[in-house]
Amino acid sequence: MKEILVAGAIAALATFVITSPSTAASLSEDVALCASALNDKGIAAADAFRPKFLKFRGAAVRKVTVLMIPTGDGAQSIEAECAIKKGEVVDVTVKS
Repeated sequence: MKEILVAGAIAALATFVITSPSTAASLSEDVALCASALNDKGIAAADAFRPKFLKFRGAAVRKVTVLMIPTGDGAQSIEAECAIKKGEVVDVTVKS
């Protein structure tokens, strides 16, 4: 019985470790897509803000929350959530 539990734990850990890099790459792409959408909508200019990943949820429609941090003085950070479906931003919501 212990052997089955240990084998199951090892298999679960291996699956997590193997899928983590692709998830990280996907998240960084989603953050870049969100930052680009915010730039296109005139909410956060690419040359004035840098994106910081905050959280992620969802599967078919992924919701990525980013904090746009100003690169210069005088501006405030902007928190936004982007809904991404099939590699395209379908909705952008700025949180106040």
